[in-house]
Amino acid sequence: MGVPHKEAMDFKNLTFKPGLNITVRQGDKWAGSTGMYEVTGPKKATAKIRIVETYEGKYKDLLLDNNLLMSMIHDPELRQYSNYYQFLRKCYPGRPGFYQEAGFSQSDRVTIVFFIVTSWGTAGRQEEEEEE
Repeated sequence: MGVPHKEAMDFKNLTFKPGLNITVRQGDKWAGSTGMYEVTGPKKATAKIRIVETYEGKYKDLLLDNNLLMSMIHDPELRQYSNYYQFLRKCYPGRPGFYQEAGFSQSDRVTIVFFIVTSWGTAGRQEEEEEE
């Protein structure tokens, strides 16, 4: 059973797709989390999500050559492995004197968070569904 968090999950871009989305978080802070969470984004935008599952492992082991997972990333601009990796390096740049001195690397342990948006609140845009 997951450990509930009191704080909201922060996003750099509140762009989501209909149905199941994923986000990748460095470390294990969100591992095992399930249930409803507030999310925050730029300009105090908000939404609510329901976390349905999480998986832990090394970034490259979970996402490299995994087109299915990459297609589920909430932001369409980040659905290529190299784009998402560079984005995560900006999100987790590292700090001298701390554990992650070199910043985010492909061998870092991450948590993949599977979620569904339940309320758009003041969030930005929803990605349009593709016609089949």
